[in-house]
Amino acid sequence: MSAIDDVAAERERQKAVEGWTPEHDDKHNAGQLGLAAACYAAPERMFKTRVVAGRGYEPATLYVDAWPWEDVWWKPRTRRWDLVRAAALIVAEIERLDRAATKSEAAQKERKITSSPPLCIYRPDGHSSTPRPHVVSSHHLGRQAGIPASSRPALSSR
Repeated sequence: MSAIDDVAAERERQKAVEGWTPEHDDKHNAGQLGLAAACYAAPERMFKTRVVAGRGYEPATLYVDAWPWEDVWWKPRTRRWDLVRAAALIVAEIERLDRAATKSEAAQKERKITSSPPLCIYRPDGHSSTPRPHVVSSHHLGRQAGIPASSRPALSSR
């Protein structure tokens, strides 16, 4: 069996034996499948860092296990098998993203999103005008931020 065949077989095993259906996978919409794949793909156990306020409000760094689920679901075997499992989890995440995109497109079509006409402003003199987007240059932003003119980029004419 090739590596691709092994990944496909593991993905099918996850669905058939473990019961990780598309509906189940769709609930993991905060990157858990990808993070689990990264954990299996890493040659050593991974940790995430989280900076929090310490006792005197100084920053403190916590090291948290990157595995997104309970430890009972962490089942490493051999290096090759862990990479196959990681690849199958990546496939699961890609499939989840594809389903989410399809659902989003269908919802947009269902709502029949239409663009509203531009806002018309009526002035006291009886004329009307349509507002144009306001463009702010980096030169203007630099002035507002108190950056000396000599340090701001030169204005270019278009």
